[in-house]
Amino acid sequence: MTHLSLVPLATGLTPFEAKVLTARLGSEGFIWQVRGAMDSVYPVGNIEVLVPASEVVDARGLLVVSSEGYDDESAAYFGMGAHDDVGQTRGASWWVGALAISAAVTFFCVRLLAFG
Repeated sequence: MTHLSLVPLATGLTPFEAKVLTARLGSEGFIWQVRGAMDSVYPVGNIEVLVPASEVVDARGLLVVSSEGYDDESAAYFGMGAHDDVGQTRGASWWVGALAISAAVTFFCVRLLAFG
């Protein structure tokens, strides 16, 4: 029986990110292990996904290929780098949020005046 040494592939994940990552690794045939508080009532501590040391390069290659759909914060968890246009996306979402809140306040005031 040979000893399988596992090394961390990604650390500091949320439970959802860890489940998505392990599903992707499993679908590609990688052996994996999760350490940390995955489905705990009090999720305290880091969650890390481990793979065999001999397969870590291939697993990181899989992450780089599948990272194109991630935003910058998710990519940072996996150590994939960041994009330069982060401020533009966050600025646009701020205006959409402000518009939604002002519409809700206006609707509430009109309903309050209508029913007196």
